[in-house]
Amino acid sequence: MKTTTRKELITYLAIWTVLFLAPLLSTLVHSIVEEDYTFKWMPVLHMWDGLVVMLIAFIVHNFFLAPRLLFQHKWKGYAIAIIVIAALFTTYKYYCSPPQFLKDKLPPPIERHMADDNKADKEQLKEFNPDDMSPRRPEADIPSGPPRHHDGRPPLSPMDLMSAMLLLSLLATNLGLKTLFHNIDEGERQRKLEQQNLKQELSYLKYQVNPHFLMNTLNNIHALVDIDPERSKTAIVKLSQLLRYMLYEGSKSCIPLDRGITFLGNYIDLMRLRYNGNVDISFNYPKPIPNVKVLPLLVITFVENAFKHGVSYAEPSFVHISIDVDNNNLVFKCRNSKHSKSPRPKDEHGGFGLANVAKRLELIFGNKHTFDIIDEKNTFTVLLIFPLDLVKDE
Repeated sequence: MKTTTRKELITYLAIWTVLFLAPLLSTLVHSIVEEDYTFKWMPVLHMWDGLVVMLIAFIVHNFFLAPRLLFQHKWKGYAIAIIVIAALFTTYKYYCSPPQFLKDKLPPPIERHMADDNKADKEQLKEFNPDDMSPRRPEADIPSGPPRHHDGRPPLSPMDLMSAMLLLSLLATNLGLKTLFHNIDEGERQRKLEQQNLKQELSYLKYQVNPHFLMNTLNNIHALVDIDPERSKTAIVKLSQLLRYMLYEGSKSCIPLDRGITFLGNYIDLMRLRYNGNVDISFNYPKPIPNVKVLPLLVITFVENAFKHGVSYAEPSFVHISIDVDNNNLVFKCRNSKHSKSPRPKDEHGGFGLANVAKRLELIFGNKHTFDIIDEKNTFTVLLIFPLDLVKDE
């Protein structure tokens, strides 16, 4: 559990503990201060009945309405939900508090007051003369007390309205605390993401000047100069574009998908020079390329690793790479051969391991992405799916 989430739950637990203890302590103090008042559980239980309903509404608001409606900017749905909760709570207070139900729970002073009213009503009934058929009774003969419906239930009282206001105050408090802890979480996530991006930049800075990569590529181009000059010129251009991309595009928060595909295409073409057609290499992507933004240098780790550990000069090898856009999700798949004589290191990706890649994906996309590694007997597959709407310029 995250530290902020744990602190948030502890805060809520403290608030509700105080709320549930308040009626008990108030009734207990009342019984100690006033000699004619005897402590009874029924008033406390009556208060707890309302608090339990408030707690249920609080839980619904905290775990459903706030995160799924308010924080997703669904303002109308959130406002309607709050109005419905307030209306349901007021209806509950109205129908679940009939006079006899309240009478059993009221303290003795109020019980005596109700008894006096009932006694006065009985005396008025004794004095009633059936021969007196006057259409109107004097106002003085009208029983005093609050108006009631035909079934004896009092109309909506100020106490019911105050209970509804208390519920709305609790929901507002929940909203304020949840927003505070949400902002703390976002700030912490952003700080970790910045630290991770800094580590990534340092790792790819080391990658950019990798002498082993440059040496192999330049040797391949040198071998083509006498055999196929035109092809060697094309290879030099691709190498220049690849290095320029890593130097200028790699530090950006996001780039157009077509630039990322061009970069991968240049890298794969340079790898084809190295293996000279002895490896089955394929790279598939949508045509035309959609106008969407992606993260730079995110999947090159997997492609590099596929060539580094999935190709053997002695055995048939393949590297199949595909990129697709489906329902506003980018789907990346890299599948390569696996050779028993050259097992794949668990955490070796040019200094940037799988654990760091998974951590960066989690920081950026949370639980809204798919990152699967399928390690089979003869093949190794990486599947990455993430929502494109979460890729934004900073």
